Amino acid sequence: FAHAKDTKLHPERIALNGVLDFGWPSDAATTPWHFCAVGHGRPIEEWARLLEALRASGYDGPISIEQEDPELAPEEGVEASLGGLRAALAATVPGG
Repeated sequence: FAHAKDTKLHPERIALNGVLDFGWPSDAATTPWHFCAVGHGRPIEEWARLLEALRASGYDGPISIEQEDPELAPEEGVEASLGGLRAALAATVPGG
């Protein structure tokens, strides 16, 4: 089983508080990182490489979207992640 959940990193906040911020979960405007919709944290190209690696390892099962983006309503986050996964799938190398 594979899960799709991205992470948005805020380097300026990480420099101050590190990634092990014990205030989580809290306001996305102040945390050093937070979960986000697929493609809103890591570039689509990285998601494409992940999908290619899953395929190369023989995985052909579902990819479950985990919506924990505090900046989007639940339905918006799922739609955004679905769009990110579709874009990543379109960017994969055929047979790769």
